[in-house]
Amino acid sequence: MASLDRRGRVSNADIPRVLGWSPSTSLTIVERESVIVVRAPGQVRLIHECGYLYLPSRHRKAAGIRAGHRVLLAADLANRILLVYPPTALDRLLTGHFATVIKEVR
Repeated sequence: MASLDRRGRVSNADIPRVLGWSPSTSLTIVERESVIVVRAPGQVRLIHECGYLYLPSRHRKAAGIRAGHRVLLAADLANRILLVYPPTALDRLLTGHFATVIKEVR
């Protein structure tokens, strides 16, 4: 989990480093069903010189992420892909899962 500041920087600098991303790494960023997908290679540089990932405002808005929101970061190390799940996407995912688990317990 990580939070975003008002400029769109993700508070966790470890994930980009583990993915092998540096300020010189060009990345691709897209949104899919309110989840932000970041992968290498690409055309834009999104890693701050201190190692933090920057999410551009249009992508944050599309995913419903605001300053201070906490997001779930899920990394696919083999493919160098990062998924950024905002609270609304987590709620949607967990609602279905919660119903299934409760049904199995009854």
